[in-house]
Amino acid sequence: MLTDFQARERAGGISLSFEPVVPKLGLGQAIRDEDYVSFYWVFRPELDERYVSNPGVTAQKTGNYDWAGATTRGYLALFPVNGNHDWGPWLENRLDFVGTAQYFWNIETGQPAGYVSAALQYNLSKCELPEKTDPGVYPECKFSGSSSISLEYDYGIDRDSLVMLRQLLIELTFAL
Repeated sequence: MLTDFQARERAGGISLSFEPVVPKLGLGQAIRDEDYVSFYWVFRPELDERYVSNPGVTAQKTGNYDWAGATTRGYLALFPVNGNHDWGPWLENRLDFVGTAQYFWNIETGQPAGYVSAALQYNLSKCELPEKTDPGVYPECKFSGSSSISLEYDYGIDRDSLVMLRQLLIELTFAL
């Protein structure tokens, strides 16, 4: 069940997606530079069947929406933990860049919904490393919670609301 921020929209349906993993290409699994960056990306083809019975405050109309398309998202982490450098607690595993591109079209009407987003994120949570790791293996950083502050720019049509977005956001995410 989907709704809007005023709880007026009534919509529901099913979504199917697939996320391939190809480690050598960084698809779904990180590729790490020995010193400065960790990178991975996600490619997810999707099919979304939805029926809107009440559009609420969205730009949708009552009826079926059959969306087909894909989302591609890239993650670039700067200054990872790797044993070669001590970046310090305020920089190590704290800074991330996330870029997203989506393109969907309505199978019935041919209506497109393209969207791009870029975000620079600073992780506020402390990175906790495992006590022991095998030699030559990069330790995985586990955060206690997932609190962060980010600067994000979004541009395009949101396929869930059909609203054109041109927005610059400062977001504070807090989780225990």
